[in-house]
Amino acid sequence: MNSELLQKRGLSLERLDAFCKIVLAGGLSQAADGHAGRVAQLSRQVRDLEEFFGVELLLRTGRGMVPTESGEELFRIIRHDLRLLDDFRVKCAGQPGVIRITAGNSVIHWCLGPALGDLGKRLPDFHLDVRALRTFERVPAVRNHECDFAIVRREALTPQLKGKPLITMHYRLFVRRDLLAKAGTKDANKLLEKLPLALPPEGDFRLALDRAADRQQVRPKVVLHVTSFTMAARAVHTGHYAAILPHVAARDFDGKEFAILPVPLLGTYAQHLHLAWNPSFVRVSQAAAKARPALMELLGE
Repeated sequence: MNSELLQKRGLSLERLDAFCKIVLAGGLSQAADGHAGRVAQLSRQVRDLEEFFGVELLLRTGRGMVPTESGEELFRIIRHDLRLLDDFRVKCAGQPGVIRITAGNSVIHWCLGPALGDLGKRLPDFHLDVRALRTFERVPAVRNHECDFAIVRREALTPQLKGKPLITMHYRLFVRRDLLAKAGTKDANKLLEKLPLALPPEGDFRLALDRAADRQQVRPKVVLHVTSFTMAARAVHTGHYAAILPHVAARDFDGKEFAILPVPLLGTYAQHLHLAWNPSFVRVSQAAAKARPALMELLGE
């Protein structure tokens, strides 16, 4: 134990927690929810930490505050250590530990969701916390110890994280057979121009589809914009729309009622999903160390 560290004034769990709240909120006012007295308190607590460490921790910007390089390093240390302390508190209280997993809506719905029962059996001493976050939110959530694991595209991995291949997501055209018959063609590209499609308006998949369509001079008939593939799947079930969905969505469709067709327009396009984790946390977290092989086995192809 470094007694010199504890003898100096200005360091406390309350101050460290305040600093983390400001970083996560993006500014003093945001962290204080607009309460003037709380803003002054948070500002004083950060100033105490800066005096304690002898470095600037936060920088003001036009939109709030961002951590300096030293602030980023301190933030990672605090999140790591406070998470371990909280896990220890839970263990001492005889309560189940928590394993936090984040993924996109479609992966949760079609991959993670069906495996939750088996995952719970494999990890009976732990509770599961599953969070749907957007792609750009998942990696920071794991890096900053808000989540233990994230399911992300291979290209989203950063040097701070470890990752293992989990599943390759291919894409298929889903359509009810009677709607398919009305299209009057079996040509894959013409089907995209004739069938009323429900698709997300943006994202990596939509960008890849639009680029491929432009190259081949195909004009997909998109009549319904939805925020997720799961919403597009619901639209297909109404019988009024077709949609291009991840191949794992097939579990929700009766093959007698619905056709699932390849989309040659996309060529070899696929999304390679990895299980990502923070190695510094997994080394010291019993829960994360037990969960990682279970997730790989139950979710991998």
